[in-house]
Amino acid sequence: MGADYLPPLEGDELILKDGSIWIVKGCYHPPKKYVAMPRRVEGRKVKTFKESLALVKRYYRHYLQKIPEIDDKVPVVPQEDVLVYREALAWKPSDLKKPIECVAEELITFLRDECNLTCGITGSLLGGYATKTSDIDIVCMDREGAYECLSKLRKEGLIQPLYPQYTVKEIGEVKEVISQQLHTVLASRRLTQGIFKGYPYTMKIVNCRRGKDLNVKPIYSLTSELTIILRGSDYRCPSIYPADLLSTSTVLKKAYLLTFRTRLTELKEGTILRGVGYIMYYEDLNHALISFDRPPSFIKYLITPSECIGNSPTPL
Repeated sequence: MGADYLPPLEGDELILKDGSIWIVKGCYHPPKKYVAMPRRVEGRKVKTFKESLALVKRYYRHYLQKIPEIDDKVPVVPQEDVLVYREALAWKPSDLKKPIECVAEELITFLRDECNLTCGITGSLLGGYATKTSDIDIVCMDREGAYECLSKLRKEGLIQPLYPQYTVKEIGEVKEVISQQLHTVLASRRLTQGIFKGYPYTMKIVNCRRGKDLNVKPIYSLTSELTIILRGSDYRCPSIYPADLLSTSTVLKKAYLLTFRTRLTELKEGTILRGVGYIMYYEDLNHALISFDRPPSFIKYLITPSECIGNSPTPL
């Protein structure tokens, strides 16, 4: 007998009948199914997106399904294969009350009291396999004023920046998209990553309502080298940035950078990114959606309005 079907939320966990643990991903899910990626298989943690996708192609190829709404073939887990569904927002510490669990519980209570945020725990704490070196993965529901509240807490020193030494263990994961130097600099600036009571945390503030009008089938798509300039900022998951696509001969009325990756949130307005990305064209090529989330995407360099981070850039 499988688990009852529950409305999926980014960061929820699935325990399949074979014992593997999967993480719910994204905002769009077919009826009675979950778009998800393996996180722990045969007791081994899957660290990178590339490794996770390779496992799917080798052992779970039957889950791969083309989803027109996101123009991609992704793993889709049917409800009947799910033995246990763990909700991030329903997380409670274990009876052992490990120090990291106590701090995690204190953090979500703190965010509720200070910022009126509804938050839960995902990642290794939700899965029950956290260690002394684990960080705290949080998922929160977006609300007006959330980012301003986090900024206030940072200025008051109640949450601290993520210092470079805490990013070392993440380098193997983020090198798929951005360089070690770029990741270290950006992580130290983000309000959705930091230190609370001595423990590093990573927070996803989820708001899927904003992306619903983008869940339409594109008429044309390709992987290409491109340069974009952001015309706004975003702290949420997914992050949706208005952007100008500079390296194209096509005249576009609108373009957006869409990302579910924490490492690409909170980029400043006016930031320029150059790299290899995925472009989806809509409405007779007058509207495009850009993604650096999919392999083999990567960012060669990133320029904020006052600096350049990454490899030596080619002048625009």
